[in-house]
Amino acid sequence: MEPFQFGYLTLDGYVEGDHESKRLSNTRELRIQYFQEEHASEYVVAEYENDVMNGEAKLFNRTVLSLKWTCEQGKRIGNFTVYRNGIAWRDGNWLNLFDKYDDICFIENCIFGKEMVLIDRQSGIPVYRGNYSPQSHKREGLGCEYSPHTGKPIHYGWYVDDVLRELYQEFSEDGMMYEYKNNQAVYVGEYKYNPQSGRFVRDGKGNEIDPSSHLAVWSGAWVMGKKAEGVALDDRGYYKVNAPAQKENEEAVVRGMGAFRTLPPKTKSLVFDASFGSDEELPSVDLSALEYLQQVSLEDGALASCPGLTVSSLKFLTCLTLGSDCLETASSCVLSGEGEKEA
Repeated sequence: MEPFQFGYLTLDGYVEGDHESKRLSNTRELRIQYFQEEHASEYVVAEYENDVMNGEAKLFNRTVLSLKWTCEQGKRIGNFTVYRNGIAWRDGNWLNLFDKYDDICFIENCIFGKEMVLIDRQSGIPVYRGNYSPQSHKREGLGCEYSPHTGKPIHYGWYVDDVLRELYQEFSEDGMMYEYKNNQAVYVGEYKYNPQSGRFVRDGKGNEIDPSSHLAVWSGAWVMGKKAEGVALDDRGYYKVNAPAQKENEEAVVRGMGAFRTLPPKTKSLVFDASFGSDEELPSVDLSALEYLQQVSLEDGALASCPGLTVSSLKFLTCLTLGSDCLETASSCVLSGEGEKEA
């Protein structure tokens, strides 16, 4: 794997062009340094003393701030801040950045608060995201560790002095999440990252586990941490014979095969989310069993890895809308039956 590249932080590869100067004193000036070629839209505004950068420096792209740091006699010192489209994104430290051994540490500005991001220096992949000690920059509180090879989550829990003390969630290689309470499993199934909270939540097909019996008490589809459709099981783990039928749902948004397979048969409006099949291999999708469907919509990129889609014998279907880049790898699409199709 290639080592983490941070040349954009040190302006490696930037070809200098013209510059403008404003004299501040006999020895100090404020200089605007322009660049050429691929960085022609960027420029640095910095303080210079005796023709050496000394003081605050800022990098702009089309007048929008993208990087801020401090120099002392031409040497970068202290902390720096990276901006994305004018929003503070990451705070870092130059000593840590140039260290050859430790993980690269950033403090990231998130919508739910600040969190520490540790990046593996060799792979460039984040290996930790979560709470931290502002003094020591050690893992402290809630956090998640990731594989330095795949970037996939490994476990999420409570850290004390850089050590995982209590496990809350564990992620298997086959894409399943095991959720624990008091070291006992309470859920096993599919999951999704919620960027609004910075947490992994139940999403897709999954089972709620009774920690005392270690058996499933409910099985079905989840949407962003909430039960959608499913059935109850008895205290022996068997489906209840007289369990009520799944409730009818006139509108449904599906993000995975688990949610799709548990759709109520009388669903009338179906939306395939853009994330459905964008990063996983899927079987062919057949809508024929959902005979009450009236509208079907595939968002941009939905079912990208799906080998085929069958839409037939749907007498109530009036609209089929396909977004861009959906069904990208499909080798067959069967569209037949009544109704008006729109692509």
